[in-house]
Amino acid sequence: MTIFLSLVVLLLVFLNAKAILRPKKFEDVYTQRKELNSNRLTAIVELQKLYKKANGQYCDNIDTLANFYENGYIIIKNITIKEGLADTLLKKVQNMSMEEREQGGYNVIHEQKIPIKNQMNDILANLNEKREPDDKIVMENFQYIPFNGQEKYKIVTCEADHTDSAKIQKFAVYIPKDVLLNNFEESVFPANQNFLSKGWSKLLYNNLSSDIRESRKCTGLQLGDTASTSLDIKDYGTKAE
Repeated sequence: MTIFLSLVVLLLVFLNAKAILRPKKFEDVYTQRKELNSNRLTAIVELQKLYKKANGQYCDNIDTLANFYENGYIIIKNITIKEGLADTLLKKVQNMSMEEREQGGYNVIHEQKIPIKNQMNDILANLNEKREPDDKIVMENFQYIPFNGQEKYKIVTCEADHTDSAKIQKFAVYIPKDVLLNNFEESVFPANQNFLSKGWSKLLYNNLSSDIRESRKCTGLQLGDTASTSLDIKDYGTKAE
């Protein structure tokens, strides 16, 4: 009888722990997935800013954007007054407007090609300054949706009315919740778990995704919006479903 009661108590303890730990595990993995995607979307935002600076518009294809990162550059122009001018003329030129200097042939344009990789390194160094080591934004595989094999982000672009006579280009990226939670078990049961740890995890978290995702209101992620000027990364419902 004592053994039976002990087994009952152990079973109740296990079931109680399971009821508490399963929702928490789901939430931890779900949050981790969102943060990882959010970091890659942030990289896309910054890269799109550079692409528009270089090309006058946002990129509408992730492969083109990735190629721009690997091989692209921005030309920085520096304008100086040409050398060898007499002191009197130099003082006169220094007081001219830029247009007057250009018309008089006194300007010298120096062009410098800055690789996009260098630009992004500087941008990310600033963004990562106050981030934890495991939350750093990196460019490696930025075009791929985490835990979805070789599936890449899809960029949506459009032109929206800005004023009566002008339009403004916008872009967005949507990550449906099913894509966000794809291959959920890879995060629940890491490949580097030892035998005992994996066995315990199986007991606690087997079928975790299918059991909880229906009761937990999950949302996808949205970067920007083709219907607004915002480029915030936020939870998204309808289009991300």
